[in-house]
This record gives sequence, structure tokens and C-alpha cells, in this order.
Amino acid sequence: YAGAEVLFTYVSKPLEVDTRGMISRALAAGRRIAAPLCIPQTLGMRFYEIRSMEDLVPGRYGVLEPDPARCAPAGEAGPGVLCVVPGLSFDSQGYRLGYGRGYYDRFLAGFGGVTVGLCYSGCVRWDLPHGYYDRPVDILVTEKYVRRLSDGHLNS
Repeated sequence: YAGAEVLFTYVSKPLEVDTRGMISRALAAGRRIAAPLCIPQTLGMRFYEIRSMEDLVPGRYGVLEPDPARCAPAGEAGPGVLCVVPGLSFDSQGYRLGYGRGYYDRFLAGFGGVTVGLCYSGCVRWDLPHGYYDRPVDILVTEKYVRRLSDGHLNS
């Protein structure tokens, strides 16, 4: 986090690990924060930089998303970007169980930065089914531990 140029993060919904406090603290510290906007026509996502929580509006799935009329696109997701990834569950290798629409799977396929999965320890499983296109997160964070799972992009 300390070395990241930009923090890409989801805005939590009820029952997910809360990211709103992290976002507010990072913004107050002058960090660059970007939140995803879902594009239903393509099942893609685009991240937009936010300057405050007021830049977020309810989106299609009831998730707070950046208002593109108020926010600028965050640009490329390269080595200086840390992406906090949501999941209903993660396994010991960092594979995630999402909400089934594939927005993050598509995004992560071309992502070149470090990925961090957030979930409660009770939602971590030994093994989850995953497909060829699924990408595990580099770091898994729960309320009980932080586990480095991959060196993939951590030294970039």
C-alpha cells in the first residue's frame, strides 16, 4: 500500500469486509484512490479516480460507483497500482469466489499490478473450483492474518 501510486478498490456492500473506512483514510492522507464502474453491456469495468466519498453514486447492482460526470478515468493498471479485490470466499492459493458475473475476472486478466483479496477468515477455504482464466490474488488479508501468496507482481 505504501509504495502504490494508485489504490484501486471496491466500495464495500453490507456483509463484505468494510473498505469505506480505508478509502476515507487514504483520501484524507492525500492518496490516489480509484473505484470501479461496471459496464453491463460488456461485463467490463473501468476505474475512476475519486476525490471524496461524495463522488460515489448508487450503481446498477446497488453498489456505490464513481460518477463519471465528476470523476476522471484512472488510466492504465500497471505495476504502480494496487487492486483490492472483493470475494465471497478465497482459497489457500488466492483464487476467489465472486458474485458470478465475471467483472473482476475480466479485469484481472489484463491487470499488471499487485492484487489483494479481502475477506473474513471464516470465508477462506482450502480449495475452490477455478478455471483457466481465473487469476489468484497476490496477497490475502483477513481480520486474523495477512498472507503473501505470490511473488508475481510484488517486485515490479
